[in-house]
Amino acid sequence: WGLVLAVLSHGLWNVALVVAEDEGTLVVSLVVILGFALLFALTGIGVILLRRRDQKRYAELLPWLSQRYSVSASQAAQLRDPRARRRARRSLPRAERRAFDRRASALARLAALFDHPGEPDPADEARLVSQLDAARHR
Repeated sequence: WGLVLAVLSHGLWNVALVVAEDEGTLVVSLVVILGFALLFALTGIGVILLRRRDQKRYAELLPWLSQRYSVSASQAAQLRDPRARRRARRSLPRAERRAFDRRASALARLAALFDHPGEPDPADEARLVSQLDAARHR
């Protein structure tokens, strides 16, 4: 939906500029600019709210995922929120950061898989578990 909304809003912007040019009024231009600034601000707020919701849900799923996939409590604590994750990553030597990122990403993908009602596809779960296992052993 994002691409469709972007294309439509871009088209609306172009139409508004043509109308403003034809009408020759500053009022039309100002209304359009303010409207798009408001749209941009609301989109930013929406993204922030969705990200916070996703972070909260990840933190709720993390203990269950840790138990299910044998992730240690100390590793789970490092991944519970973005600040803890950044702190843990920065404390690692540079050579170990990529492996940390792979483990964190694999666990986040598993969390996304289980963040929907119903049971996930076993093939998808198996694929993601193999990614987590591969990230552990690198």
